Amino acid sequence: MSQTEGSKARDIFVPGNHDLRDLPEAYEEREDKDGSSVTVKTDKYPLRLREYSGFFHRFRQKPYPLGYAEQGMAIPFWETGIQFLTLNSCWQIDQYNRKRSGINPDALAQVIRDAEDQETMALRSGQFFAHQPTLRIGVWHHAVVGSEQMKNVEFLGHLEKIGVRICLHGDVHEARRDLVRYWSPQKIHVIGAGSFGAASGERPESTPRLYNVLEIARDLRSVRVNTRCQLKTDGPWKGWNEWDPADGREGAVPYYDIKW
Repeated sequence: MSQTEGSKARDIFVPGNHDLRDLPEAYEEREDKDGSSVTVKTDKYPLRLREYSGFFHRFRQKPYPLGYAEQGMAIPFWETGIQFLTLNSCWQIDQYNRKRSGINPDALAQVIRDAEDQETMALRSGQFFAHQPTLRIGVWHHAVVGSEQMKNVEFLGHLEKIGVRICLHGDVHEARRDLVRYWSPQKIHVIGAGSFGAASGERPESTPRLYNVLEIARDLRSVRVNTRCQLKTDGPWKGWNEWDPADGREGAVPYYDIKW
């Protein structure tokens, strides 16, 4: 495997609402029992992610599954002890329901099974050892807090139970730093990806383009989230000094720390 191919295989992707393509063949008109015309989904409905599946294939060397139950995927990097659990929060979004985000329960069950099976196999094969620390990170597109959050976020309790400490999301085009299930001993920290590719009209007022760089400690007990911004179109990227220093100093710094 070449260095380029190896780099591609290490990329993590999840679909967003803009990856869906409306298809006329995904629906058909039928008559209900009262003789009224109704629009129903056809077996072509899952093909709305067909183009994304092809894009995914170029990086991961396999197509993105179109079956909803298969869209929970666990991706391990046992040399570091990190495992990503990816989910499709867009599976119910279509031309009639642009905001209907959520997590498919069968996909959630699938990713949990895969994550645990992968760890068991890694232990048996010697890729990973029982005394080593682990960090599980959840990744999907839609927010789990705020006005644009998914309607049902109960799935977070299942992820908490298997040790997910951090979840990463996009969609809202602004930096997010939140804590969910704060009452639990094993809390989940939420990191919003910002607005790297969103045009000015798609971002909240005065919000620049943003992205995060996560520095994960070798013991997997803490993460430093470095925030970067582009204040003007085609301008340089620099640190986004929006966070109060943990030591109480005056001023703001372009990072914040998460510890557990």
